[in-house]
Amino acid sequence: MLKFSEIKTDVLLLSVPALLLGSLLGWCLSTLGWDWLQLLSLACVLTLLFVGYLRLLLKRYVTPWRYVAMCCDALKSNEHNLRLAHTGLPKLTSAALAELTSLQQRLALQQQGEQQQWLLFRELWQLLPYPVLLLDAKSKLTFANKAAADFLARPLLQQQAATLCGLQAVAGGYALQQCPTGWREHCSQLQLAQQQFTLWYALDLRQSLHAEQRRSHSELVRVLSHELRNSLTPMASMTETLLGQQQWQESQVRQVLQRIGDRASRLLKFIAAYREVSQLPEPQPRWFRLDELAQSCADLLSCPLQFQGLSWCYADPMLFEQLLLNLLKNALEAQQQLSTDVAIRLSFYREGQQQHLQIVDQGPGFANPANLFTPFYTTKAQGLGVGMTLCRDILHLHQGELTACNHSDGGACLSANWPAPDTNPL
Repeated sequence: MLKFSEIKTDVLLLSVPALLLGSLLGWCLSTLGWDWLQLLSLACVLTLLFVGYLRLLLKRYVTPWRYVAMCCDALKSNEHNLRLAHTGLPKLTSAALAELTSLQQRLALQQQGEQQQWLLFRELWQLLPYPVLLLDAKSKLTFANKAAADFLARPLLQQQAATLCGLQAVAGGYALQQCPTGWREHCSQLQLAQQQFTLWYALDLRQSLHAEQRRSHSELVRVLSHELRNSLTPMASMTETLLGQQQWQESQVRQVLQRIGDRASRLLKFIAAYREVSQLPEPQPRWFRLDELAQSCADLLSCPLQFQGLSWCYADPMLFEQLLLNLLKNALEAQQQLSTDVAIRLSFYREGQQQHLQIVDQGPGFANPANLFTPFYTTKAQGLGVGMTLCRDILHLHQGELTACNHSDGGACLSANWPAPDTNPL
């Protein structure tokens, strides 16, 4: 802030010379008896001297503020290396220059940090094995790593338009005009050096997909081999035993054939169950009465059921009939292990845009919850291990999830949730 002492000094510097000049002219006119021509000549000389004095005085104020203007222009141009001397300047100008210099130093440190960050990002992106492109707010190419040039099979130059890179603007970023099969594109927004950029990159999913396919095939071969071995080994053993006898007894032959028939029937059931799991139809959801469908399934299984909650449900009724039959059958068989006839609790409710179904039994609980949804895994003597997998796949077709847990006081709980539409059932 400009102090009163500085204002007082400036007034004196202007008023004292003016008073002296006026007094000198009056003294020459009254004492020396000069005529007007002499006085005019003296006035011109004194005026020139006074103008020179004013110019020096004006320079005292203008020059420091020119320094301030230069410093402001340097900040605008991101030039943070300009250094201005503060000595010999008025206090106000010196304080302003000191503040600007401090700001200049802070901005210089910030710019240095941003440059180091930018160089670090460039080095990291250059080492990545997948293509990376960085585009500015004007859709101009700012950076491209070597993998991008190899992937796009075209030269990539600085400030090249996004269209020349094979990209087109889409919602949320950019996308290739023709993306190769097995690649997935991603875009993200980031800010570097106080500028907005869009980072585009693509990931090769072919290796992970192939690895997943190999894992699935290996698992399938393992399960099929296990089931076929369990069925064919006893059949081969009984056949060799029967063929090794000189004379066949009719009762023994019938017994062997009966066992072979049982094993063959079980193998056919396994094949039918596997086919059922792998060939689920696309759901045709609509509104239906879940309470009526649940009671129909309970009557078919002759199991006690206690229904709670809402009646109307939005899903595929045919697929949900299979879901309820499997879940209620598992709950009934669990309760039969403890010889209890307590009603199985089924509750259904909606929360926001999600529908929730919960089935609770009073059985011993799940022996191995970690493998509950593993295909063809079962702890039952006559089980095939496809029921829970089928239920989970039905929920996945409805964009939902199926989870299971054991109660601390015994029993099991199965929870299903899937989206609900905005429409009302009626």
